[in-house]
Amino acid sequence: MFSDIKLTTVSSIISLFMLVIIIVISVSASLAERNITLIDSTWQEYKVVRSDKAVLVTALQAEIGYDGMIHDFKNYVLRHNDLYKRHVVTHINRAESIINRYQNLDISQAESSALNDLLIIFSSYYIAVEKIERMISQGHSTLEIDQVVRIDDERAFLALNLLRAKSSSRGEDASTLKPSKSALATDLRASLGYGGMIHLYKDYLLHARHNHSSHYNKMMTVDINKKIQLALNIIEQYEKLDTTQNEKISLENIKNTLTDYHSMVLDIAVLAEQNSTPIEIDHKVAVDDSMAVQGLKVLDREIDRQWRVSAENVEKTINLVSLVTRTGKWLSIAMILIVMAITLWLLRYRVIKPITQLIDIMVKLANDKLDVEVPNSQRHNEIGQMMHSVAVFKKNMSAHSDAEQQLASNNKSMAIKLDDISHLPRLAEEQSKKVLSLAEGMEEAHLSTEKMMHQLQNEKKQVSSILDAVQDCILTMDSYGIIKMVNNGAEQIFDYKSIELVNENLSKIIPEILINENGGHLLSDSNGHFIYDQIVTFESDGLRKNGEIFPVEVTLNPVKTNDKINITTVIRDITARKNEQEKVNLLALSDPLTGLANRHKYNDRLERAIKEGLRFDTQFALLFIDLDNFKPVNDTHGHLVGDRVLEHIAKELSASCRDVDLVARLGGDEFAILAIGLNQQTEVSILAERIIKNLSKPIIISSHEIQVSASIGISNFPQDSLEIEALSRMADEALYSVKRQGRNDYRYYSEL
Repeated sequence: MFSDIKLTTVSSIISLFMLVIIIVISVSASLAERNITLIDSTWQEYKVVRSDKAVLVTALQAEIGYDGMIHDFKNYVLRHNDLYKRHVVTHINRAESIINRYQNLDISQAESSALNDLLIIFSSYYIAVEKIERMISQGHSTLEIDQVVRIDDERAFLALNLLRAKSSSRGEDASTLKPSKSALATDLRASLGYGGMIHLYKDYLLHARHNHSSHYNKMMTVDINKKIQLALNIIEQYEKLDTTQNEKISLENIKNTLTDYHSMVLDIAVLAEQNSTPIEIDHKVAVDDSMAVQGLKVLDREIDRQWRVSAENVEKTINLVSLVTRTGKWLSIAMILIVMAITLWLLRYRVIKPITQLIDIMVKLANDKLDVEVPNSQRHNEIGQMMHSVAVFKKNMSAHSDAEQQLASNNKSMAIKLDDISHLPRLAEEQSKKVLSLAEGMEEAHLSTEKMMHQLQNEKKQVSSILDAVQDCILTMDSYGIIKMVNNGAEQIFDYKSIELVNENLSKIIPEILINENGGHLLSDSNGHFIYDQIVTFESDGLRKNGEIFPVEVTLNPVKTNDKINITTVIRDITARKNEQEKVNLLALSDPLTGLANRHKYNDRLERAIKEGLRFDTQFALLFIDLDNFKPVNDTHGHLVGDRVLEHIAKELSASCRDVDLVARLGGDEFAILAIGLNQQTEVSILAERIIKNLSKPIIISSHEIQVSASIGISNFPQDSLEIEALSRMADEALYSVKRQGRNDYRYYSEL
């Protein structure tokens, strides 16, 4: 391999090795630097959004804001329920505990003052709660209680804003970090809670009757709507981030709750003008906060889970940087050692040794020793050229000494050859006869060859016409996928002309076919040896000339002839077959009459919902629905009308449910609904009441007015059971309990 290597090549090889070493070091350094930058940016954001201060400020806002201290305090003033008093005291105690933990951190004087201001305000609220309890027992009105326990929260608002600013400070690189989910969740709580929407909303409830001027009503309505709009803007920013399904559902529930508050704000002014009391107004405009509160909790859990995943990714990146650094170092050392070894070997055995041999030969020739051997004179490098020159010089010296002896010998041979000239005419005649005989044989062979070539051309045309008549794409290629011949079927399937595919790789029309772990040949066993005695058929994706991807069936038939391997390939468009298969699959999972999911799809979806519920800690409700008085419809009007009624019922059930819910027909007039993500019994009840209301409306079919109703049994996951059979049985028992007690109603299994 290195016998003909040139000195310039030696220099190039050494330079190439040095370049490879530089590239390896540069790539290792680049990978390490890029991953270190990722670690640094992730760590900077982690320090901001997951620092102790940020976590404590978020927890503090949760305790005193929406569904916290201020929410329950205002409800206590309005509703006089001791349960709210206990909640307020609990929230204050938790908030004071959070402040104590904050004070143990490294804080500034401004933060210390802000924390003291909050503790003073909490003490005021604690005293106010005791006053409310006494005044309720003494029979004071809501307005009298509110006037006595009203607290100026301005200092607390300023203190909270300062703490939020300190906990979210990002330093000089603030512009490089986009808003995080944690920061947006904190801002969302601030816009909804203490000093936010719910604070203003409850104050408006309390003061609307006392201050029912148009200016006051307009001012309060605008302020509340600003807070609602601020919260909606924060939710919109949150939705632009990479959100999970649970986060999407939670954000949607919070938006729905805010929409309810927005619609109720105008009703407060109307009720106040009608001289309704704050308690009466509160009763009429009360909004169910459970879904929004649960949504905020889900956001907190999802954010915490996602940050745990980020921490694991940072750890993996650190391990990768360490591995790249170590590998690059040892690889560079190994390559430097290899370059040194190769350089020394090339210089010693391919440069110094040949030059030493050349000098020794030249000394012997100078001493007229012509029997010396000149090695390596055939090498195609600088040393070989020098050896060749010395060999020519030696040859010329030997030729000069032999010239005289050869001349005498030639003269003697000339005399002998003159005697043989007289015999040349006879020999020439004999040779002419032999030549004529050979010419006749060659003419016959030429005619036979032309006849065979003509026959082969006809057979080739017949084969080509047969191949072109086939609608499938038929081609031949070598073992590396290079197409050698292709029929006209390729144009029908792939829109390519035959000439456009010849000498192209098969991957041009079947992109996935060359994905081969062994590399090289299309068909190789685990050892990389080509398999030429096995026909392979598989499905893949074809690529048309216009970029369209469609399903194909590929058959590879390798044939080995002598040392040459050809592969005959048949490619068939199976788009129609795939479409028919999809239609069959759809029919297998759907009810043919109503188009709803059938029992098979229902069982599969229910099993999947239980697995997801156990994995992600989610809930769902299972509703069994049976039509009341449906049998008389079939008996009176016939099965055709009965089928129309079932189709109408299916549409009503689908319209009553959300897109994420599954509506299935289990058979006859029996239906089931899988309501995913309904966490509160109130939500399930709303769905059941809506279904009963919609199905109780008269149905007009073929001028007949038909009246049916529905009985519904409900079981809840995971409260009732974690098993499919048990959940179905419980829903069925609840259904027949409704049937026994009057029908046209719903009941939970837990109520039996």
